[in-house]
Amino acid sequence: HQESDRGLLCRVAVEYFVRLKRRPQGSLSPTESELLFDLAHLLSTGCEIDKDIQAEAAALLLDRQRQIEKSEIKIGCLLPLSGPNAVAGARFLRGMEIALEVYPRPVPGAGKPALKVQSSSSPSSSSSSSGETVAVTPAAVTSETGYNSSSPSLPRVKVFLYDTAGEGEQARAGVDYLVHEKKVSLLLGPYTGKAANYAAAQAQSLGVTMISLSPLLHSLERYQNVFQHCPTIRNQAVSLAELSRARLGIRKFALLVPRNRYGREFAEKFVSQVESWGGQVVRQVEYDASRPDFGPAIRELIGERRYRRFKEKRKDYEAWLKRRQRQRQAAKSGAQLEPDGADKLADLARKIGIDGAELNIISADEIMPRPLLRCDFEALVIPDREQTLKLLIPQLAFYDLDECFLLGGRYWNNTEFLDSLANFAEGSFFVGASLPPVTTGSESEAFVSDPQAEIQAHFQADFSALNRGEIPGLLELYGYDTIMLLRKLAVNIDPQADAETWRQLLAGCRDLSLASGLTTTLDDGEIAKKLYPLMFRKGKITLVSESCF
Repeated sequence: HQESDRGLLCRVAVEYFVRLKRRPQGSLSPTESELLFDLAHLLSTGCEIDKDIQAEAAALLLDRQRQIEKSEIKIGCLLPLSGPNAVAGARFLRGMEIALEVYPRPVPGAGKPALKVQSSSSPSSSSSSSGETVAVTPAAVTSETGYNSSSPSLPRVKVFLYDTAGEGEQARAGVDYLVHEKKVSLLLGPYTGKAANYAAAQAQSLGVTMISLSPLLHSLERYQNVFQHCPTIRNQAVSLAELSRARLGIRKFALLVPRNRYGREFAEKFVSQVESWGGQVVRQVEYDASRPDFGPAIRELIGERRYRRFKEKRKDYEAWLKRRQRQRQAAKSGAQLEPDGADKLADLARKIGIDGAELNIISADEIMPRPLLRCDFEALVIPDREQTLKLLIPQLAFYDLDECFLLGGRYWNNTEFLDSLANFAEGSFFVGASLPPVTTGSESEAFVSDPQAEIQAHFQADFSALNRGEIPGLLELYGYDTIMLLRKLAVNIDPQADAETWRQLLAGCRDLSLASGLTTTLDDGEIAKKLYPLMFRKGKITLVSESCF
């Protein structure tokens, strides 16, 4: 019975295939064209039919494959797919797969389809050993998958992956292999520092264009053909300064920075940006992040004399408060007051800044608020990683430095970390490329009001649908955006474009809408973002909108 059903299916397929094949070229609708190729695939592999018809179906598929390959943009990608950084490489690749449309677009009730990976040499999967390559291409578009490209006008991209294992020499060899054997004129990666620097030097020597994904690439300005697409220290510092100016109206800052490359470079770029629009960094203090006591650095930031005067004033306040309470209790109980109690109270009041007239106005039941530490800056910038910040930020409150704005870089963009600080981090501001998952209500409205945030929301939804609800991280986001950057820039170029064409396209990128933010290439080759302004409020990271202030 199964044999007869199969035979009937094949006979019907032959009839429709012949009818569609005989139609004039260009007269088929898109749906009919896809049906024709589906029928050709069925007849060439699963039916016992006339050999001439079968050969015709196979020839049609072969011709289509050649047309696809001719129209595809081929690029090379160097990632650590093995070794200690294999997890990072896999995360980049997962984001790239969404942008490459490797998987059919998710439909309700559908499971995750299989990844289509075509071997470009001997390996058969992306978890290959060092030096092997695989080619990742978009999935076939068939009526059975329910696939509908989210970017039908964007060119198709075929990526040849090369495993660097995070090694410098392996990365250099990968550049040679992809350029000479795979004939690519554009490279992506690597991610790790040593591999990135070896690959950049080799790409420059071969005259091929490269987009580095590593924040540890040194001396980017030395390489005319190399660009950098990652959240750099400069990008964070400049974006934070602009958030302070445009959204918060802050003009005076203090910097408390770790004594390392990250802290010093962040401070340098932040100060330069602030001074460019007339702001002022009144003080900059460094600390040793390896030591748990940040008290000396915090006191230096406040100013030793200023802090000593404040503590004396606070001590006088405590004495005044105790005497005030005794006076109030005595008045309520009818007990006799100390003979010189009023004079002593007035003396203490004057020490904490309350003159005689004010003292008479204050009612017996009223308690003056404690003195606040008055600093000569409005905001405190602390660019450091989560492990150090967990120890440092609570110590600010111990030294009464809790009444100014707290500002930070991308490492603050972590809900779990901020939750661990409880109220100490409430109201802090920072910048980042990744956004919290969109839910409903005001957060959703803020996303819709920002076109780039809306793009990221769609990426999050697609990624989560294919990964059982998992939320993409920063590496997945940059993997996705790197491919989308190329696809958007390459809309009208020859698929066989040379390295110089790619260099000019990348160098001319201005205000391109991507999920990680509005994107522009700077003069030195950094592909910079207008990072999202974020704040921690009521236990959540939220997007700062104009209506927040």
